[in-house]
Amino acid sequence: MSISRRLENLPVMRFHYSLLFWVGVGWLFDSMDTGIISFVLPVLMRTWPLTPAQISTIGSVGLAWADNCLWQLPWSVNFHQLPNGGGFWSC
Repeated sequence: MSISRRLENLPVMRFHYSLLFWVGVGWLFDSMDTGIISFVLPVLMRTWPLTPAQISTIGSVGLAWADNCLWQLPWSVNFHQLPNGGGFWSC
């Protein structure tokens, strides 16, 4: 029996639904930072007199921060070595 046939014959169990749920939650939060930035930047452009270069810098920094900080696993961070005393959100 091949691997693909074996995978096709496996029953869908509670684990698979749980995995599907948590992947969906991860996808939701991954797209939420992009959505927030895409809705906030036009408001900032109307509210503050910013140049297009400044707006693009704000968007790039926001996405880079979200990419590098929000998705760090809490158990992979050594909080005792962080300069400001630590915390999950203190990148």
